[in-house]
Amino acid sequence: MILRPARAADAGQVADIDHDARLFTLPNVRWEHTPAEKRHWIAETLIPSGCVHVAEQDGHVLGFLALRESWVDQLYVRPGQWRQGIGGALLQLAKDRYPDGLALYCFQCNLTARNFYEGHGFNGVVLGDDAVPEPDMVFAWAGGGGR
Repeated sequence: MILRPARAADAGQVADIDHDARLFTLPNVRWEHTPAEKRHWIAETLIPSGCVHVAEQDGHVLGFLALRESWVDQLYVRPGQWRQGIGGALLQLAKDRYPDGLALYCFQCNLTARNFYEGHGFNGVVLGDDAVPEPDMVFAWAGGGGR
């Protein structure tokens, strides 16, 4: 597996992972944007921003990470590829880039993601009150060299 900056050609796979992971983990959430709108945003805005890295193996994107300064904006791994170190490797890339700390939002109802982040040294620090589409919370990692 290699980690590398995302390219325009990755947009379709990134959009598929985004959609499939959300649907698999949170099937009852009513998302603000349609899959087509999200696919367009990924191809036209997210990937060109230069903030996305992908985990790739044998030409297939297995997961992706979007960073905005010291915030993890998005981290998704293709369902069926979980618990193989892909998410951990992407998160480690973020820690290496921002060794003084990171933060991220996570839906309160997403116990899978919450357990993942807690297992990687993040702590839930603030419960949000934004209920669009679900109440969220802020997780923070205080830093320490990333390892």
